[in-house]
Amino acid sequence: MGMLKSLKIRKEPKPKIGFAISDNFHRMNMLWYGGYAGSLENLTVIHPVPQLPKLHHLTFNDAPAYRGLIAEFDDAVMVVDSPPHQSKLTIQWVQETLHRNVTHLLVSLNC
Repeated sequence: MGMLKSLKIRKEPKPKIGFAISDNFHRMNMLWYGGYAGSLENLTVIHPVPQLPKLHHLTFNDAPAYRGLIAEFDDAVMVVDSPPHQSKLTIQWVQETLHRNVTHLLVSLNC
């Protein structure tokens, strides 16, 4: 018992409520240029697998590094990797083109 040293209990910082997207970009050493100002006119949609006509590959021509994939099922519409800054337009495209709502979102992390 004589060998035990007293432990100092440190206070945890108060959790930050809410955050700005610029905070995350700053922490990840990325640059933030503001919200995406594109529109559906900048969108190119292809069917990457001809045998799967309900699979749609979305690319915004002015931001081609970010792409999305839409998969239609009988009872669901799944969006794969819709970039956060383009998600409203992706949802709008699904509603206007497929006349359905997005039911599932699959996010992959490439870290």
